[in-house]
Amino acid sequence: MPAFLWILIQYGATPRTIAISIACTLLALAALIDNDTGFLPDTLTIPLIGLGLLLSWAQWIPISLYSATIGACLTYAAMWLLNVFYRELRGLDGMGGGDAKLASGIGAWLGLPDVLWVLSLACLLGIIVAAVSSGRYNGKQSLRFGPYLAASAIVWMVGG
Repeated sequence: MPAFLWILIQYGATPRTIAISIACTLLALAALIDNDTGFLPDTLTIPLIGLGLLLSWAQWIPISLYSATIGACLTYAAMWLLNVFYRELRGLDGMGGGDAKLASGIGAWLGLPDVLWVLSLACLLGIIVAAVSSGRYNGKQSLRFGPYLAASAIVWMVGG
């Protein structure tokens, strides 16, 4: 609730307020589900991508449809390629397809320059958590990335 109030105070009663509130809700749900299950459902990630593209086209969010499309496509491709390289190095997947779709959805909402900052922040958060929990993470356990992606995107969107 405080995030929605902050969004309303920051942007006023505008379509952008509604759009960001919807995105933050989808992101929060995705983070909670991924944290509990290790799974990011398509029922959340695909609408995040579609709504980002649709609302950029409708000009409810302040990026062009071109930037939203490039952000979504390149972010998905980068995450997919990262997983391919990881699989070649370690012989197993480093992330699930849901992480790439979630990142793609964030790219659709923020566009390419901002999604790079969000990805960097998510990686930093994941590294900090892994370092603090060094007894739990020794390179063999999985670290769910969706909550860090979602939290970073929410902070970025709510922060302005």
